[in-house]
Parts: sequence; C-alpha cells; structure tokens
Amino acid sequence: MRYGQLRKRHRRFSRFSYSKYEPMARKRKDNTLGMPTWITYTLLIAVAVTVLFAYFAKQHRRFRAIQVATIDSMAGIDLECYLQKLLTTQGYSVRMTQASGDLGVDLVASRDGDKIAIQVKRYNSKVSRRAISDAVAGMQHYRCNKAMVITNNYFTPGAITLVRSTGCILADRDTLARWIVDLQNSRD
Repeated sequence: MRYGQLRKRHRRFSRFSYSKYEPMARKRKDNTLGMPTWITYTLLIAVAVTVLFAYFAKQHRRFRAIQVATIDSMAGIDLECYLQKLLTTQGYSVRMTQASGDLGVDLVASRDGDKIAIQVKRYNSKVSRRAISDAVAGMQHYRCNKAMVITNNYFTPGAITLVRSTGCILADRDTLARWIVDLQNSRD
C-alpha cells in the first residue's frame, strides 16, 4: 500500500475509533429529541391533554347536534339517557329509574323544590291517555309533586282531555324540538 492510501484509510477509520481496534466512546444524549427528559415529558403530557380535550369536545358537539329526526331512530333507553342529559343542562337534577318495573316513571327530575315524575315515550304514532295515567300513578310511588310525559310524537285528544283533570305536563315533538334548539343555541 502506498503512504497516501494508508493515510486516507487511517483518517476514515479514525473518525469512528481512537485506534484501529478500539471503538470510540460516544456521548449519550438525554433522549432522541436532544432535549432534557423533563421537557420531553412535559410536551407529551401537553399533547395528551390536548387530544383528550379534543375528544371530549367532539363528544359534546355530537350530543348537541342531535335533532328530532335522530331521536325517532333511537332506542327507548337511549332516548331516556339523552333526555336525562338534556334536562340536566336545563338545571334539573335527573336520575333514571330501573329499566323494568319502573311503575310508569322513567326519569325523576328535581329543581327548585319541584320533583317531577317523567314518563318517556318514543312512539311512531300518537301517545294515548294510558301514558298519562302511568305517569300520574307513578308520581305517588316516587314521592313527586308533578308528573310529565315527554314524547317524540304528539298526544291523542283523549290524552289531552285527561291532562286537564290530572295536571300532568305534556312535552310533545314541538316542545322537544324547542328544547334541542335552545341547547344548541346556548353558550357554555
């Protein structure tokens, strides 16, 4: 080998080690980003919090974007859960009763000394007076001072006649739509 070739080889090899057979000790970084570890963890936590916030904001927007047409395709229990959240945003303290054997009351809402027994009906046809009778009867069992029936439809003339004598509150499709629009227009 010539001297020039040997020197080039030595330079090339010496970049990686102190001698021909001994590898050079490399400096370790704190992490792969070249930043101190605590800064990296702080950034990761900030990103995680941002992702969680975006997820919950999306869930809240989805809750607010529900329309009456969407309610028509919900299952009965899903409608009860939605109404529980909807009434909570109106300032009520709402609890669900058991799914079966609820004695005609699906939700119990409280606010300002009023305790309301609520019967929820998701029907494809008009709601009859039997729903009003169930709500009024269940009102006593749950120690409520008011009864209410909420539906995604409307009420039969017989149901409206019974309401006049019982004092039950009716919330039909139009009232429900108004509540949803109020929720969508409210500022959090």
